[in-house]
Amino acid sequence: MVAACGDTRGRRHRLSIFSPRPLFRLRPNASRLPVTILVGRLSAPRILRDDRVVYGMTDVEMGVDEYHRWTEPPTEMIEQLLVEHLRRSGQYKSVQRIFQHRAR
Repeated sequence: MVAACGDTRGRRHRLSIFSPRPLFRLRPNASRLPVTILVGRLSAPRILRDDRVVYGMTDVEMGVDEYHRWTEPPTEMIEQLLVEHLRRSGQYKSVQRIFQHRAR
């Protein structure tokens, strides 16, 4: 899900990715696996790791919107969602990110 907020003049919009509910749940009577899941950095082309929103102009051209920006680079938001969903599933001993992103 994508959400946006901006000032009243609409000059800038900040977009976030979030999910209102878990993607999957622990099966009834299933035991937790005694493993730790490590989530690494998602790879993506540099243009998709930026906080500017990318849009397609044609089948082969892309542009970036200077007035609409992600609150964080999309790959970082997706990594965090993956970790949260895996933790909420209750299926694993623990779920951790291999590294932490730098503070902004």
